[in-house]
Amino acid sequence: VLAFDADEPGRLATAEAAAMFPPGRVKVAEMPAGCKDANEALVKGKTQELITAVRFQARVWRPDGIVRVADIRDRLLADPAKGATYPWAPVTEATFGRLPGQVIGFGGGTGIGKSDLFATMIDHDVRVLGIPTGVLSLEQAVADTARRIAGKAIGKPLHVPDGSWTPEERDAAVDALTKCPLFLYDSWGAMDWD
Repeated sequence: VLAFDADEPGRLATAEAAAMFPPGRVKVAEMPAGCKDANEALVKGKTQELITAVRFQARVWRPDGIVRVADIRDRLLADPAKGATYPWAPVTEATFGRLPGQVIGFGGGTGIGKSDLFATMIDHDVRVLGIPTGVLSLEQAVADTARRIAGKAIGKPLHVPDGSWTPEERDAAVDALTKCPLFLYDSWGAMDWD
């Protein structure tokens, strides 16, 4: 049995020592709270906690991230979750929504509507679902990005001076957007990676 505390040097030493033994032959126990090692646990009168940690709570050591099916059984038996909806019901139905932790990538040629697609999704997330959303749009000025998103609520392209919207419509859409959990990164016009 190897005992370790929760700091980084303890974890590294445990991994290094455990690697010297055959898999499944090493157990790891955590020291009682506030104790750096077994001696400190004894000095502080935490003998019973130390015995419990070593005898009953020690677990077979595995490298970080390696689990057996038995280790994740409860997660396996949980019902699959549905994620946050897309602005389009057929897409939500086909994908079961967007789950926390998923990374979804969109790609396409220049000028085919990626920015418009993102503005629609962001509007849906902040206005309909109330999901706090951060936007880092390095290819647009922050005000242009916000205008695109605000325009989605009224179905008009507020970022285009085409006369399809009135100043009153713009003001109402912008005021509504200020109440949404939307956070934008202002790159101050910097468009390179530095």
